[in-house]
Amino acid sequence: MELEATSPELPHDVLMDIFSLLEIPELARAASVCTSWRSTNTSLQNLGQCKRPQTPCLLYTSETDGESDVRLYSLVEKRSYKLTLPEPPIRGRYLIGSSNGWLVTVNDRSEMHLLNPITLEQVALPSVVTLTR
Repeated sequence: MELEATSPELPHDVLMDIFSLLEIPELARAASVCTSWRSTNTSLQNLGQCKRPQTPCLLYTSETDGESDVRLYSLVEKRSYKLTLPEPPIRGRYLIGSSNGWLVTVNDRSEMHLLNPITLEQVALPSVVTLTR
Protein backbone atom coordinates (compact mmCIF):
# COMPACT_ATOMS: atom_id res chain seq x y z
CA MET A 1 0.00 0.00 0.00
CA GLU A 2 1.42 3.37 -1.05
CA LEU A 3 0.61 6.59 0.81
CA GLU A 4 0.21 9.86 -1.02
CA ALA A 5 2.72 12.55 -0.08
CA THR A 6 0.26 15.42 0.13
CA SER A 7 -0.34 17.69 3.06
CA PRO A 8 -3.85 18.56 4.18
CA GLU A 9 -5.00 22.07 3.24
CA LEU A 10 -6.50 24.28 5.90
CA PRO A 11 -9.27 26.61 4.73
CA HIS A 12 -8.08 30.13 3.88
CA ASP A 13 -10.30 31.75 6.57
CA VAL A 14 -8.93 29.42 9.27
CA LEU A 15 -5.34 30.28 8.27
CA MET A 16 -6.23 33.99 8.29
CA ASP A 17 -7.59 33.68 11.85
CA ILE A 18 -4.44 31.87 13.01
CA PHE A 19 -2.01 34.16 11.18
CA SER A 20 -3.74 37.27 12.53
CA LEU A 21 -2.56 36.31 16.03
CA LEU A 22 1.12 35.82 15.12
CA GLU A 23 4.06 38.17 15.61
CA ILE A 24 6.12 39.32 12.60
CA PRO A 25 8.88 36.65 12.83
CA GLU A 26 6.26 33.93 13.20
CA LEU A 27 4.45 35.25 10.12
CA ALA A 28 7.69 35.21 8.13
CA ARG A 29 8.33 31.59 9.14
CA ALA A 30 4.73 30.57 8.37
CA ALA A 31 4.90 32.23 4.94
CA SER A 32 7.92 30.09 4.05
CA VAL A 33 6.03 26.79 4.58
CA CYS A 34 4.25 26.66 1.21
CA THR A 35 2.71 28.84 -1.49
CA SER A 36 -0.81 28.77 -0.02
CA TRP A 37 0.49 29.93 3.38
CA ARG A 38 2.55 32.68 1.68
CA SER A 39 -0.58 33.76 -0.19
CA THR A 40 -2.57 33.83 3.06
CA ASN A 41 0.14 35.90 4.76
CA THR A 42 0.16 38.34 1.83
CA SER A 43 -3.64 38.65 2.02
CA LEU A 44 -3.49 39.27 5.76
CA GLN A 45 -0.85 41.99 5.34
CA ASN A 46 -2.66 43.64 2.42
CA LEU A 47 -5.98 43.70 4.26
CA GLY A 48 -4.40 44.84 7.54
CA GLN A 49 -6.26 42.20 9.54
CA CYS A 50 -3.78 41.54 12.34
CA LYS A 51 -5.82 41.24 15.54
CA ARG A 52 -3.07 42.32 17.86
CA PRO A 53 -0.58 45.16 17.77
CA GLN A 54 2.76 44.02 16.40
CA THR A 55 5.92 44.46 18.42
CA PRO A 56 8.36 46.52 16.32
CA CYS A 57 11.33 44.78 14.76
CA LEU A 58 14.66 46.25 13.74
CA LEU A 59 15.61 45.80 10.09
CA TYR A 60 19.33 46.12 9.27
CA THR A 61 22.01 44.90 6.88
CA SER A 62 25.19 43.08 7.83
CA GLU A 63 28.56 43.18 6.06
CA THR A 64 28.75 39.39 6.26
CA ASP A 65 25.48 38.90 4.33
CA GLY A 66 24.74 39.17 0.62
CA GLU A 67 23.70 42.31 -1.25
CA SER A 68 19.98 41.40 -1.08
CA ASP A 69 20.00 40.09 2.50
CA VAL A 70 18.72 41.88 5.58
CA ARG A 71 18.43 40.92 9.21
CA LEU A 72 15.19 41.26 11.14
CA TYR A 73 15.75 41.53 14.90
CA SER A 74 12.74 40.49 16.98
CA LEU A 75 12.42 42.36 20.27
CA VAL A 76 10.02 39.65 21.49
CA GLU A 77 12.29 36.69 20.75
CA LYS A 78 15.58 38.60 21.19
CA ARG A 79 17.06 37.06 18.06
CA SER A 80 17.62 37.98 14.44
CA TYR A 81 16.43 36.34 11.23
CA LYS A 82 18.04 36.54 7.82
CA LEU A 83 15.69 37.51 4.97
CA THR A 84 16.57 37.60 1.28
CA LEU A 85 14.75 40.45 -0.45
CA PRO A 86 13.88 40.72 -4.16
CA GLU A 87 16.09 42.64 -6.60
CA PRO A 88 17.33 45.35 -6.80
CA PRO A 89 19.79 44.70 -3.94
CA ILE A 90 18.88 46.45 -0.69
CA ARG A 91 22.54 47.42 -0.14
CA GLY A 92 22.35 49.86 -3.06
CA ARG A 93 19.31 51.66 -1.64
CA TYR A 94 18.51 54.15 1.08
CA LEU A 95 15.53 53.74 3.39
CA ILE A 96 13.60 57.03 3.34
CA GLY A 97 10.36 56.08 5.09
CA SER A 98 8.01 53.37 6.27
CA SER A 99 4.31 52.84 6.96
CA ASN A 100 2.21 49.80 7.86
CA GLY A 101 5.01 47.33 7.17
CA TRP A 102 6.02 48.89 3.84
CA LEU A 103 9.44 50.49 3.35
CA VAL A 104 10.17 53.29 0.89
CA THR A 105 13.62 52.93 -0.64
CA VAL A 106 15.55 54.97 -3.20
CA ASN A 107 18.87 54.49 -4.98
CA ASP A 108 21.46 56.95 -6.31
CA ARG A 109 19.53 57.32 -9.61
CA SER A 110 16.34 58.38 -7.74
CA GLU A 111 14.60 55.06 -8.49
CA MET A 112 12.07 54.48 -5.71
CA HIS A 113 10.47 51.22 -4.53
CA LEU A 114 7.88 50.22 -1.98
CA LEU A 115 9.02 47.03 -0.28
CA ASN A 116 7.32 44.75 2.23
CA PRO A 117 10.13 42.67 3.80
CA ILE A 118 7.69 40.14 5.27
CA THR A 119 5.61 39.34 2.18
CA LEU A 120 8.56 40.13 -0.17
CA GLU A 121 6.22 42.21 -2.33
CA GLN A 122 7.84 45.10 -4.13
CA VAL A 123 6.44 47.91 -6.26
CA ALA A 124 8.61 50.13 -8.46
CA LEU A 125 7.55 53.77 -8.18
CA PRO A 126 8.02 56.43 -10.85
CA SER A 127 11.41 58.10 -10.68
CA VAL A 128 11.30 61.52 -9.06
CA VAL A 129 13.43 62.74 -11.99
CA THR A 130 10.64 61.93 -14.49
CA LEU A 131 7.75 63.38 -12.48
CA THR A 132 6.38 66.64 -13.82
CA ARG A 133 4.66 69.36 -11.86
